[in-house]
Amino acid sequence: MLGVAFIVLLILVGVGALYGLWRLLGHVDERVDEMEEQERTKALAREAEPVITGGLGPDGVVYLAAHRFVPAGAPRSPANVRRRAFAPVTGDELEPRQMAEQLVHASLVSLAEAGRVDLRIVEREPSFMPPFPHKRWELHVVRTRRLGGSPTAEAFDCAFDLAEQRTAKRGGDVADGIPLDELVEDMLKVMRQELSFWEKAGVYADIRQYVEAALIDQGYLIAPTKETWFDRLRHIRPTVNEDALAEIERHAEELEQCLSEFRRVHGSETAASAPDAVPGGRAEEVDEGLLEAKPPFDDLPLHDCLRISLYEAMMSIRQLEPSEDVGV
Repeated sequence: MLGVAFIVLLILVGVGALYGLWRLLGHVDERVDEMEEQERTKALAREAEPVITGGLGPDGVVYLAAHRFVPAGAPRSPANVRRRAFAPVTGDELEPRQMAEQLVHASLVSLAEAGRVDLRIVEREPSFMPPFPHKRWELHVVRTRRLGGSPTAEAFDCAFDLAEQRTAKRGGDVADGIPLDELVEDMLKVMRQELSFWEKAGVYADIRQYVEAALIDQGYLIAPTKETWFDRLRHIRPTVNEDALAEIERHAEELEQCLSEFRRVHGSETAASAPDAVPGGRAEEVDEGLLEAKPPFDDLPLHDCLRISLYEAMMSIRQLEPSEDVGV
């Protein structure tokens, strides 16, 4: 009797072991199928490039063809990788401040040439604040029509709404225009509303990041895949959609001509004679004597004044931001 019970017990144990092995093999097969499906999904995602929608604005052209519009360079402190700027096509490291200035400069020049904004030089009292404490003029911008067609232009349009409301409350006349430094500050506020806390890294990076996000939505840039939590924290640069390279090249040539012509027509002799390494020039290639100019200001070169004013506006914002050199 005991022998029969022992045999039955062995049979039950064997059946249980076989059943457990069958379940284990089933789970292994399911896991293998899941992994294969994930690999197929990743492969399809890599093969399927996003569809390009919408046209390229001047800021998008400067960003995508940054190797043609921005001088090479690197930030003084590379502690925060998000503050470093790179050319999407070549991968070369660029000067972050110059890239941000070029994005805004190209947008304002294009808007002015299209008759959507009017640039005016107005007398002011010296601010006695850096970077140009004794400058007695400032650049005002008048919106003649609603702005759009590019991320920066749309941000400027919202900034005009904010600034004009503030001017009206103070009893001022919006027809006199908005000081460029106020407009840039309001534009940055609009841009930062679209950025998360982890994406913000200072005025230069935030302007660049805002344009980058719009180019990803349009399909000109391909966002990196972020499969893990660690990947989401890391800053991985997007890649250029190869289908857009021909269009980028064509728009870059047109924008180069536009910026160079604006500098030729509205620039000082210093700006006009500067090496054309960067289309449209840069803040370092202007007549520094304008900083000491006295009224009247009717004949000041508009190109140089725009370059100086952009540098002053962004530098004033940057000086109020935390420095990465603290503790280094």
